[in-house]
Amino acid sequence: MLRDAYIGEEKVARIYTGDKIVHPSPVMDGLVLWYDFMGRKNSDAQRTVAEDLSGNGNDGTLMNFAYTEGSGYENGLVFDHADDYVQKDVINHGIGADNFTCDILFKVKSFQSTDTSGLSLVAFGNFTPLLYIAKNENSLYIYNGGRILIGLNALVIDKIHHVLVKRESRVMHCYVDGKKTQQTANVPINIVNGKVSIGQNGNKYDFFNGFVYSAKVYNRALTPEEIAHNYAMEKERWNL
Repeated sequence: MLRDAYIGEEKVARIYTGDKIVHPSPVMDGLVLWYDFMGRKNSDAQRTVAEDLSGNGNDGTLMNFAYTEGSGYENGLVFDHADDYVQKDVINHGIGADNFTCDILFKVKSFQSTDTSGLSLVAFGNFTPLLYIAKNENSLYIYNGGRILIGLNALVIDKIHHVLVKRESRVMHCYVDGKKTQQTANVPINIVNGKVSIGQNGNKYDFFNGFVYSAKVYNRALTPEEIAHNYAMEKERWNL
């Protein structure tokens, strides 16, 4: 069970002992990349770096952010829908095509008339995004390679959602806000050199329009109990 931690009367986001995070902590087994944007500011000296809190040195680079309102840090990382994205070219302790987990906390600000395709949230490699948000009859859905992963009415504009997709033996299992929505078999995945992009599709278009609060990548499929733990942690930390 997660418990609040305080210094005096102030609730804290993270506690470090040396270089280790002791509260609150997601599942660490198999965690190869963890970006968290709580408490980051546009004035930070290291504002261009998405620090990897997993301890694996997979720091990402913030590309094209203006570090002003609408493009930078605003209690999370806000993407301007024009050219902002985060990229890590090669993941240390990489992921395989058959078994991995991607866990992300985000909010879509809006869709615009120019969004004929959709919004790229997470991409592995250079081509088809892993998580691509599209709109149909005023509902958002997530798909990969033409296959719907998270169905209509699961996502709401201007609401923070925790989405987790795990791949286990070529089957994609999808969770929204801690609840399993569906699973899809034989979904093709294109992973090139372990490259990960957040906010664009790998070819620098379909830029995301909204906030990303945290993102995690695992080199294995998490169990339902582990998925529930990660959601409970994010729910507590971000007051969902």
